[in-house]
Amino acid sequence: MWNKDPMWNKEPVAPSRDAAKEPRFTPKPKTIGEEARSMACIGKSVVVKGEVVSSEDLIVDGHVEGRVDLQGHSLTVGPGGSIRAEIAAKSVNIEGSVIGNVTATEKVQVLDTGSVEGDIVAPRIAVSEGAVLRGRIDAGPKHAEKHADKHADKEQRTQQQFPVAV
Repeated sequence: MWNKDPMWNKEPVAPSRDAAKEPRFTPKPKTIGEEARSMACIGKSVVVKGEVVSSEDLIVDGHVEGRVDLQGHSLTVGPGGSIRAEIAAKSVNIEGSVIGNVTATEKVQVLDTGSVEGDIVAPRIAVSEGAVLRGRIDAGPKHAEKHADKHADKEQRTQQQFPVAV
């Protein structure tokens, strides 16, 4: 009586059984050169003592003591993060506190809230105004190549000593 629109006069249609099997979304295919990078995080309340080895990027907002090895991946030390360790990574961004030597194969960036007490070795180094540095800086492409060769030799020796069964 009130609504003469034919849409409102139709009976509801139950969903087909095939609709439950159909995916609700279609994943976007990756293009050539597009790489999904995963990232690990050490939270504010986490304390790690020992060696941290990762095959993904890492953000440290907590405290790490020992050694951090992220060859081929980046490390970010958040504003509340602190590291008392030797660091080896592809790139290192420091907003918090680092005590120990930092070696990067691409770049080290110390932001205005960051501090480093130790030597820095990288082909490129960026230091923001207000950052605190105490140690030696060794920059340039020769040093990064030397470090990469040294690390490759070390990795090869490690694989020879500890073969992994697949």
